[in-house]
Amino acid sequence: MDYQKVLNDLKNDLQKEVVKESTCRIFQQMDTTDGVLLLLKPLVLHVEFYHPEWDDYSEEVRVTSIDCNTGDLIGETLNGNERNIRYRDLTAENLLELHRAVSTKQYKFTQYV
Repeated sequence: MDYQKVLNDLKNDLQKEVVKESTCRIFQQMDTTDGVLLLLKPLVLHVEFYHPEWDDYSEEVRVTSIDCNTGDLIGETLNGNERNIRYRDLTAENLLELHRAVSTKQYKFTQYV
């Protein structure tokens, strides 16, 4: 049994469910996807970033919301700078926590003005 494949399949399934909930199901409920799912409890994680002028660096970021048009994660550093976060940067535990928050509706839909 290839455990890495099983883990990757699990992460892919969790990501699909998060994206499906934040795009398709929100559209069915609200008749719009012009907004974000604002997480009631932001997910804090440690992410490594690449910067062309500096050495690679890492920092803690909070996943604060999910874009309902694309399913992309929106986050910010602990000092308030906005960061786009890729699903691949999340560990299986982080992704499971995010999936749990979305599937149990621990968010507030906030429509763009």
